[in-house]
Amino acid sequence: MIRITLLSRLRLFAALFALLIFCAASNDTSVDREYTITDASKLFLEGTSNVTDFTCNCQESFSPSSFQVQRQAEGRIASFRNTKLKLQSKKLDCGQKAMNKDMYSTLKADEFPYITIELLQAKQPTGLRLGECDDWVPMDVQMAITIAGVRQVQWINVKGLQKGRQDFSFQGSKELLMSSFGLTPPRPLLGLIKVDDAITIHLDLAVKVF
Repeated sequence: MIRITLLSRLRLFAALFALLIFCAASNDTSVDREYTITDASKLFLEGTSNVTDFTCNCQESFSPSSFQVQRQAEGRIASFRNTKLKLQSKKLDCGQKAMNKDMYSTLKADEFPYITIELLQAKQPTGLRLGECDDWVPMDVQMAITIAGVRQVQWINVKGLQKGRQDFSFQGSKELLMSSFGLTPPRPLLGLIKVDDAITIHLDLAVKVF
């Protein structure tokens, strides 16, 4: 199990915005909001190798930020502005220096010190909004993610739950291929350990909206 919070945070961040909007925004066409990702958030990436599963974590604090959203289709579709987030590629800790070195090399961290994510759009198929029910609400989130200089636009399925007037939880997961970003999976111990190309990003995000 690889826990690469860096990559996970990308998905997290997108998820957070998307659900935020549908629950916290008013019925106005255009809305400005401020949010913060709390320390209770958990993000990780799971992967496998020919030897074992492994995990890498990245702890990073975020300052309150603001974004703009324009809602359409009776609030079921939202388009975003000012949602770009920059994450340090070397904010990873796999528990071993050798593994950290391999991961930084894989991410080309010296050449590309940041991973960026930008939320583009969110759709709420069910028509429900967070706060209108006491259950998780599903939605689809579109985002642009850039790793090692390669930009991709992808969709991720997310669900959200409103826990209080300003507090929300968001969960989701997404499988991706490292090779799709031009990355070669790390091969520790002189290639004896072969890491699979496919990895799954998981998010469990706690967000406060102001």
